[in-house]
Amino acid sequence: GFHHAMPGYAHGFCIFNDPVIAIQALIAQGARVAYIDIDAHHGDGVQHAFYDTDQVLTISIHESGDYLFPGTGYVSEYGEDSGKGYAINIPLAPGTSDETYIWALQAIVPPLINKFQPDVLATQLGIDTHFDDPLTHLKLTTLGYKKVVGELKRLSPGRWIAFGGGGYDISAVARSWTVAFATMSEVALDPTLPDLFAQRYGLLELYDNPQTTDLNSTSDIDPMHFAEKSVQAIQKEIFPMHN
Repeated sequence: GFHHAMPGYAHGFCIFNDPVIAIQALIAQGARVAYIDIDAHHGDGVQHAFYDTDQVLTISIHESGDYLFPGTGYVSEYGEDSGKGYAINIPLAPGTSDETYIWALQAIVPPLINKFQPDVLATQLGIDTHFDDPLTHLKLTTLGYKKVVGELKRLSPGRWIAFGGGGYDISAVARSWTVAFATMSEVALDPTLPDLFAQRYGLLELYDNPQTTDLNSTSDIDPMHFAEKSVQAIQKEIFPMHN
């Protein structure tokens, strides 16, 4: 999902914004679209495209722009004109792991989706949130990612478009998008990886083992406290706009 591309220029590795193009085609048919972006980076190009309309609800949960490109995606960016309240940003701290990430998502996303009642769910499923990703500072595991995609599936109205996204550790990308597609397709996967994959990447299991992985934050910031502040700000400032 090339979620950074802007109308007149390339941005953040992205030339064409495929989520925007797809969503524009859907709203031309009269559909209400909810866009949920779980990439570690703020989905700024998609937010920009629909910032002034209430026909698209954009939600981006990401590492805070204080610490990561593109330096945007604050709670205070919540839309304008008829789109006021329809751009949602959930910034998180470096070091955020599965439990905190899923807590923040569940606190904000289901109430808004249930209120908005979309005809179509569009999701950007970047996996640069993974603890092995070299460009970001979040600490999600493949098991946590599976739970997040499962939550998106639960929120889907039946029509669901999934886009790829960021992910710069190839072994994490391969495992995570396999898990995402299996979750969407309701396919049970053998957690033991094929021999060729194990030989190439030194990994035996589809899911990371939290017991053997260092998921402690290296930052001085408490990720849960940071997430709580983001969630409370959204609940205070934006939830009232949706009654």
